Amino acid sequence: MQHRHWNLVSIDGQAISQDVKSDLEIGEGFRINGKAGCNNYFGEAKLDGQKLLAPHLATTMMACHDEADTVERAVLSTLQEAKIVLKPQGLELVGAKHKLVYQLADWM
Repeated sequence: MQHRHWNLVSIDGQAISQDVKSDLEIGEGFRINGKAGCNNYFGEAKLDGQKLLAPHLATTMMACHDEADTVERAVLSTLQEAKIVLKPQGLELVGAKHKLVYQLADWM
């Protein structure tokens, strides 16, 4: 899970638009960063059993169009506290309101 780049492919079973980019990188010491929908986020997370906790993320503050804003709100709220489910080539984050499905990015 660490030292990987993950691309968001769906929220609650619905594929996200090709026009909206959202990703997640988990680095050394569980520092996380990525693009939520239109804004970038970064900060520290911790692992508590099978839960990823990142309640204090910082974000940039650009205005988002409706579709990107919907994705961004789901991502940021889910990252606060999410159950982690690892799959072959995939990562699911299941929060109180949303299920985010990420695919391992191709590093070629």
